[in-house]
Amino acid sequence: MIKKFVLFTFILLAFVGCNMAMDKLDVTNGCKFIVTSKMKKASNYHYTYHLIKEGDKFYDYYYEDTTDFNVGDTLVLSIKKINK
Repeated sequence: MIKKFVLFTFILLAFVGCNMAMDKLDVTNGCKFIVTSKMKKASNYHYTYHLIKEGDKFYDYYYEDTTDFNVGDTLVLSIKKINK
């Protein structure tokens, strides 16, 4: 479960840029995102999701995972530091 949220965080930050995500889009730890659509390619085991931030109507986020979420599911952003 933690892997999904860490992966989601990296994809989200890479997609919109670190400063933009935290400062201008008001994305913080604990933000909720709703799955608006999903697609699975026959050639691999990954699902491609489009998400929208709860309460927002303008920004559509892209997320890829091996877990099968359903349209309408709510995902919570969990940002954690990983010590190496």
